Parts: sequence; C-alpha cells; structure tokens
Amino acid sequence: MTSSPSRTAFLALVLALLTAGAFYPGLSGSFLFDDFPNIVSNPLVHATTLDYDSLTRAAGAYGGTIGRPLATLSFAADHAVAGLSPRQFKLTSLAVHVVNGLLVFWLLAGLLRAAAVSGHARLAAFAIALAWAVHPLQVSSVLYIVQRMETLSTTFVLAALIAYLRGRTRQIAGQRGWPWLAGSVLLAGISVFGKETGALFPVYTFALELTVLGFQAAKPATGRMLRIAYALGLAFAAVAFMAWVMPTYLDPAAYALREFTVGERLLTQLRVVP
Repeated sequence: MTSSPSRTAFLALVLALLTAGAFYPGLSGSFLFDDFPNIVSNPLVHATTLDYDSLTRAAGAYGGTIGRPLATLSFAADHAVAGLSPRQFKLTSLAVHVVNGLLVFWLLAGLLRAAAVSGHARLAAFAIALAWAVHPLQVSSVLYIVQRMETLSTTFVLAALIAYLRGRTRQIAGQRGWPWLAGSVLLAGISVFGKETGALFPVYTFALELTVLGFQAAKPATGRMLRIAYALGLAFAAVAFMAWVMPTYLDPAAYALREFTVGERLLTQLRVVP
C-alpha cells in the first residue's frame, strides 16, 4: 500500500494532467478583445531579451499607480520566447491555471483537516479541486490571455490563504503561528501586483474565521486580538469602499469608451455570474 504522501502526490499529478488535457485543445486559438491593446499593440511588453531595461518597461506597461507588473512581466517573457505567438501566451496561462488547481487542492485538504472532516477528506478535496479546475466557466480565465492578470493574482491569493490557514491552525494548537500569518500578508500584497482583486484576501480569511476557524486560539488573548483586528478592518474597508471605490467605479466617465453603462454592467453580472 502506498504511503499517504505518495497518494497525495499521485492525486496531484492526476489533477494536473486532467486540467492540462481539458484546456490543451484551446491552445490553437487567437488573441481576443482586450488582448490587443494590452499585448498585441503594446510595445512595452514586446521584449526580445529579458534584460533590466526590457523588464522595467514591461513592469510599467499597464499604467496606473500600481499597474499590474506580475502579468505584464509574464507577457514580456512570453514575447521574448516566441514573439506574438498566441499559443505561447495561452500555454503560459494554462500552466498558471494548473498551478492554481494544485493550490486549490492543497487549500481544500487543509480546510477539511481544520474542520475535522474524517473519511475520504483527501479524495473530497481532489474531487472539488478537479471540478473547479476543469469547469467550462474557466475557459475565459485560461484561454483569454489578458485574464492572466486575474489568474496570477489568484495564484498568490491561494498561496496566502494556505499560509494563513497554516498559521491559524498552529495558533489553535498552541504553537507559534505568526511567521505563517506574516507570510500570508506578504503573499497577499504581491497578489495585488497581478490585479487589484488580490485586496479581497482579508474577506476570504474573514470567511474562514466565520466558518472553520471560529477565531479560536490556544491563548484567549490571541482570539480577542483577532476579533478586534477584523472589526477594525471591516470598518476601515467599509469607509474606503464608500469614499473611494464606489465614486471611482460609478463615475459615468469611466465608461465613456464602453458600449454599456455601469448600470447595464451590474445588471448583466448579477444575472450571469451566479
């Protein structure tokens, strides 16, 4: 009988192969929609070598205060390898998605352990991760190249959640968990350089506390500090959302070049996404 690590490694290999196989036929596709302004017509990511100057230009290719350098640097790397070959770009995006599928498997296995789920917890984690990884809804995330901004951000968010879960389970067991929690904050910070949605990391950890972790800790003071930290964080987030996020994204000028209004976008998303 194989050992537990061997079985986990086997399931991870199967997950990776099935995910890659599901999307492999789509690698022959072309650039689409926002791929053109962000990649095809953007000379800043048209690197021929990965020297300092090329990487610096690529890091600022998206613009804005922060930009999305994780994604634009990866676009530059693809261009340095194969020029404007959409297959190369899609292959890299598929590799990112495979990694994300493995991270989902790892995270789910940890969550089921933390929730004291007995029985076939590892197989359940594998099945859920596989369903997530090969779901048709992922086609646009994987094969629509510009969506790598989202998927690369997700890579670091998932890694951050794994580190957070590890740190919190250590605290619950009476062990030192703060290095893992600090690492999770660092990883979450990096995720923002893929796309701003990485800033939702605290929302995900709050959900973990409400459902699985319950703000528990071997030391009562640690549990109290967690509750206070999340309460203050939620208050700050609410103020920031109302004062900065909503005015920015509800401004009609932000949709001047679009073929839809903010109202039409919200109505469509509320029907499509669920």
